[in-house]
Amino acid sequence: MDVTENKTYHGLMHAGAGTGLFLVQLSVIIPGLLPILALPVVALGLVAALLTAPPYALWRLATRSSR
Repeated sequence: MDVTENKTYHGLMHAGAGTGLFLVQLSVIIPGLLPILALPVVALGLVAALLTAPPYALWRLATRSSR
């Protein structure tokens, strides 16, 4: 009985954890690094909220008036 075993690559399995550890250690060396990196994420979230709020509000008003 010959069973072929598929092998998967697990080398990049913990790449995110390694990057997080590196970022935390680097932020100890460079003060203010984490806020600088988080600023674009906060700005993009704000832009997304401002772009989606008016259509959502109109949709809510339209569905409320039909009830």
